[in-house]
Amino acid sequence: MYQVIGIVLGVLFIALGVVAFLSGGGPIIAAIAAIGGLAVLITSIITMVRS
Repeated sequence: MYQVIGIVLGVLFIALGVVAFLSGGGPIIAAIAAIGGLAVLITSIITMVRS
């Protein structure tokens, strides 16, 4: 269950990064959100595979 929440959060962070970039928030903010989202996504997938 926690893994699913993590995957959803990861996708949300990546989407927020894209929205921030498209709305003129700047590439640095978008990159931070995207990297954070990817980190959450990867961690959730690894946790799901191991359990």
